[in-house]
Amino acid sequence: VIGASAGGLAYYRYESARKKAEAEKAEAEKAEKAKKASGKRNKKASKEDVMSLLNVEDIGIEVGYRLVPLLNPDMGGDLLERIAQLRRQTALDLGIVLPSIRVRDNLQLAPNTYQIKLKGVALESGDVYPERYLAMSAGDPVGNLTINGIHAIEPAFGLPALWIEAKDKDIAEMSGYTVVSASAVISTHITEVIKKCASEILSRFDVQQLIDNLKKEVSEDYVNDIMKDISIGDIQLVM
Repeated sequence: VIGASAGGLAYYRYESARKKAEAEKAEAEKAEKAKKASGKRNKKASKEDVMSLLNVEDIGIEVGYRLVPLLNPDMGGDLLERIAQLRRQTALDLGIVLPSIRVRDNLQLAPNTYQIKLKGVALESGDVYPERYLAMSAGDPVGNLTINGIHAIEPAFGLPALWIEAKDKDIAEMSGYTVVSASAVISTHITEVIKKCASEILSRFDVQQLIDNLKKEVSEDYVNDIMKDISIGDIQLVM
């Protein structure tokens, strides 16, 4: 009996040790798999983070929270439509097909402020009042306009101006002043910035597209003959 008990105890200890070893091995394998999976996720996240840094819009507009209604057609906002028209007009005037212009709100800006960015860098900014109109005249100081308003400088051309209420719009126009909406002020400012920075916006791909379109308009052989001594980079520098 004693021998059987001793043998049973030894077997029990052996089984306990074996199961413990197997459990520890399984736990170690599980931990190793989790470590490898975490490493892959971190590597993927790191790659995605780096790639996101390279994904910078050529042109971007940021607006303070009081200007958000200008982006919403349901609230009478027409800024997005003006930007679409601006892109079409730039293609006609400058021969440049602008990339999509992304517009977003930025709570760090003052409520009535907007800023224009090129490749992620803020270039110019301005302040507008969505509920008012901007009255200005190149040849007559706004001080001669007998209407109450907020004195300002028109951001695109630096003209003295006055932000007036909607009820005074007709009076200002009859007095010879140019009166425009807040959306028009922003879109005009964007247009002037694009004109000044066209050479930075124009890419080699854009130049190639212009050349390809030219081949459709005139003789392809004629264009190819001209391009023998000129590179795409040379044309981009000139433009």
